[in-house]
Amino acid sequence: ANMAANTLKGNATADSADPSDISIAANKFPARASTGNLEAKSITDFGLGLVSAADAAAGRTALGALGSANITQTIRNGYTATTPSEDAVYDALAAKAPIDNPTFTGDRVGADFAQILYSNPLNFNSAYYINNMESTNMFFAADKRLSISHSDIDAGAVTSYTYANLFDQNFDSYGFSVAAGKTAEITITIPSTSFALGIYAISFRWGYAPEIIKLEFYGTYDGAVGTWAECVTSPVYASNNHTIIFKYSDTKMRDFTKVRFTLTAKSSGTCSVSQIEAFIDYWASGEKQMFNKAMANTLTQNVILRGTSGITGYIIPSTGSLQIAKIYPVADSTTAL
Repeated sequence: ANMAANTLKGNATADSADPSDISIAANKFPARASTGNLEAKSITDFGLGLVSAADAAAGRTALGALGSANITQTIRNGYTATTPSEDAVYDALAAKAPIDNPTFTGDRVGADFAQILYSNPLNFNSAYYINNMESTNMFFAADKRLSISHSDIDAGAVTSYTYANLFDQNFDSYGFSVAAGKTAEITITIPSTSFALGIYAISFRWGYAPEIIKLEFYGTYDGAVGTWAECVTSPVYASNNHTIIFKYSDTKMRDFTKVRFTLTAKSSGTCSVSQIEAFIDYWASGEKQMFNKAMANTLTQNVILRGTSGITGYIIPSTGSLQIAKIYPVADSTTAL
């Protein structure tokens, strides 16, 4: 007898039996799942086309999938017809700065102002702010902003160095050591600055000051380009010889780009530097801004007023006291003291 249209003969039961017609309607195909018996299963035209694809490439085309020829070792913006390999993605991510302790190179571009982050164990706010003294210290964080180098004048003079310790306002550590009786130099290279006028301070571990110290500047001196000039002003030894302060006031040094300290250690022991600082004067008046004039300022540590004859006064925030020898009104003041 003739079979019905769009049917197959088969046994769609769980036991042996005579074959019967299995109807295959539109978008159906004979199949058996992991459970149950042979039956007409549903399938879309897309599914049928995928099953009937001539090869894997045709199947990928039907799926819209990319083949091996479309997998590249590059990551490019705007390309949607290719995809980068896992290897390319891994290498690209590995080249990015890590979340913890990232290190960046080159000049920062963008906004004119940015928050400065710097670790300083002596300043509990240091993770977010820099204090007034640090903001006026041209050498603060110089190891991250400027170029630092050193050289031996005598062989084996420099016994150890950690530049970060020289510019972090932590006077309890040290970052540059010179062997007993030997001489070495440390140089700080900066962007060209009009005048070198100002205060330059170098501090040492207790009892580790040098026998001889020299401060020099490199720039245009009295019209001679590319000249080293020594600070001839005698340094002031402060804090029981723990800090040596140079006052540089020679206007002949212009457009300077380098500052160099030459240190000769005592024959009796090592010279160990803890901090190097620079407080540049405003060339027209000799002023140095210590506070932010656009907002209120918080003073948390004592301020010592020191003249040529010694200490002349104190401002002590902890007690709210002012200790000073004399108070005078300004010339045009109309307010009584």
